[in-house]
Amino acid sequence: VRKDWIERVVVRLTMQRVMDEEKINRLIDAILVMQEQEDTTTPALRSQLAEIESSIGNILKAIEQGIFTPPTKQRLDELEARKILVNIQTAELQKPKLAREQMTAWFEQFRHGDPASRDFQKRLIDTFVNAVYVFDDKLVLTYNYQHGTQTISLDEIASALSSDFDGAT
Repeated sequence: VRKDWIERVVVRLTMQRVMDEEKINRLIDAILVMQEQEDTTTPALRSQLAEIESSIGNILKAIEQGIFTPPTKQRLDELEARKILVNIQTAELQKPKLAREQMTAWFEQFRHGDPASRDFQKRLIDTFVNAVYVFDDKLVLTYNYQHGTQTISLDEIASALSSDFDGAT
């Protein structure tokens, strides 16, 4: 079986399997739900930041009352440094949330791409295909998502892609 033929088959089958509008909508819905779920690290950092700000406020009140000693200054500096660190960590964890329209537009580039273009084939395969196994009587495609394995017999390929099947000889 020729490599070009396998690549064409994989691209066409991937477009049929992955680029189905119903599947895209289910995937986008799942991504939107995942975006709304907050991880456990961010609330812990927010709590830590609130505690630090409270401690800084208490030290500032003490300074306003005239209680200023070298250990007070040192503790204030330590808290300020921790506050900066926690703010940096919180900022690093923040991920931009994508709107449904942005995700739909990203998937559309694959739905309406040119399967004959080598650049498009490479992007599609790199994004969605994990592995392709070629056997005497079938192809096994493993996609980059849960339950993403599909076994296709050569007869199924021939009926679905009859114009490309001629390249197998």
